[in-house]
Amino acid sequence: MMPTLYLYFEKLFKNLKIGEKNDFQHFILPVVLLNFLFSIENILLFSLMLSYSTYYIYKTFLLLKNNYWGIKKNHPFTYDFSMISSWTKFLFVIEILYLIIIYSLKIESIIKGKERCNFYYEIALLILYSTIYFKIIFSPFIFYGNPSLFKRIESSSVSKLCITSVWEVKIDIDAMNPKERMLNERIMNNISDYIEQIEKIVLIDFALRNPDYSLYNLSLEIGIPKYYLDFIFKFYCKVSFNDYKKMVRIYDAVELINSGYLKSNKLVTLSKHVGFSSYNPFLVNFKDLTGVSPFEFYRNRKIIKKC
Repeated sequence: MMPTLYLYFEKLFKNLKIGEKNDFQHFILPVVLLNFLFSIENILLFSLMLSYSTYYIYKTFLLLKNNYWGIKKNHPFTYDFSMISSWTKFLFVIEILYLIIIYSLKIESIIKGKERCNFYYEIALLILYSTIYFKIIFSPFIFYGNPSLFKRIESSSVSKLCITSVWEVKIDIDAMNPKERMLNERIMNNISDYIEQIEKIVLIDFALRNPDYSLYNLSLEIGIPKYYLDFIFKFYCKVSFNDYKKMVRIYDAVELINSGYLKSNKLVTLSKHVGFSSYNPFLVNFKDLTGVSPFEFYRNRKIIKKC
């Protein structure tokens, strides 16, 4: 069962609906052990199966940690991955519980010298699998894979991605020093206007496509002192200006990919077009914010259009 679960998670991430030839290698050892089930000593068989299960538990854990559980929270692009992340955690825990029950039964049979089925173990297994069944029934989205996630990303609006998710509505006035409180009283009535101007300049006028664009340049365009913007990004924004620039540039890249930019351009060209000085920081930030690489995102976009 462990290799099956591992392959399920792998296919879910890669969006592969059919198996591959090398998938069969994961089932070689179980088949061999089944053939020799009655000729191998119980303790030896138990040791082999325990080692085999432990290996796949670790392998599955690494797969999930690197591809789902490692995605940072509170990023606008990663919101829709939370359901897949929760599902994989749930199923992984269920599998661990299942193995604990199975190996507890096996240990009991080895100690007592005979196979024995325990009614309470059977009830526990029934509850586990019933839980999985009803989870699937009420959350069919977990079987759709990455295309559904990308469809949600495609339908996300600028307001949802940037204004709602990034800008703070309530701020901690107690965290301000006396000068900052005075400044807050001076500009608080205009904060929404300043944020609207920031969004227009970076999201509509694409000012951040200039790799050298700074907070000072932004202050000149809005017509306010730079320390106003320093204050706004410190208290009214969940991220720093540098992180905000990265988010907006990745959002710009996503929009360009959705509009077919990569049909006639390369990823390196895209990275420079949205404002990154080189491809490597673009790649790192794209995966950090979306959970996948630019190529994987583009590949899934093509899969969606074929479906």
